[in-house]
Amino acid sequence: MDFYSFSPAAFRKKLFECYQNYLFLSPKCAISVGILYNGNAFVLGDTETERTHLYDIGSVTKTFTAHLILKLAQDGK
Repeated sequence: MDFYSFSPAAFRKKLFECYQNYLFLSPKCAISVGILYNGNAFVLGDTETERTHLYDIGSVTKTFTAHLILKLAQDGK
């Protein structure tokens, strides 16, 4: 697995570009990105949508967890 390091400014720019590209797909698209950093929560998204939109619970975290566990096993940890 490759890891990439971004400065906070570069990360914000890249995240915003991905966010804009996704929203461009359809006017019905909604996305929120939450980041917890040093005890502070940051959310990228429309505040009105955040308060009124119901999001389905996804299983993407299980995929990431399984991948990381397999990576650790592969590395002998």
